[in-house]
Amino acid sequence: MHAREPFEHAEHEAVSGELLTTQEAAAYFRVHPTSIRRWTRAGLLPCVRIGTGTASRRTVRYRLDDLRRLTATLAGTADDASPSARLPDHGRP
Repeated sequence: MHAREPFEHAEHEAVSGELLTTQEAAAYFRVHPTSIRRWTRAGLLPCVRIGTGTASRRTVRYRLDDLRRLTATLAGTADDASPSARLPDHGRP
């Protein structure tokens, strides 16, 4: 299977330190936002938590540099650059 190119958008090219929402990170990898959350819980994709309170109540953002780093890492270690190819399924949809 051929690796897919991540979503490229002019705004994302301009600012490499940009913080992206879960939905934007999902669009970058062309996966469902739930996959992004799983990768974060598994430690594969770091996130930035914004605000106070419990972790579940804080806003989550992803650094574009971290998304690019993950893409480069996976492209060098797997035929399919999708992070989901590297994570166990555990029976989840």
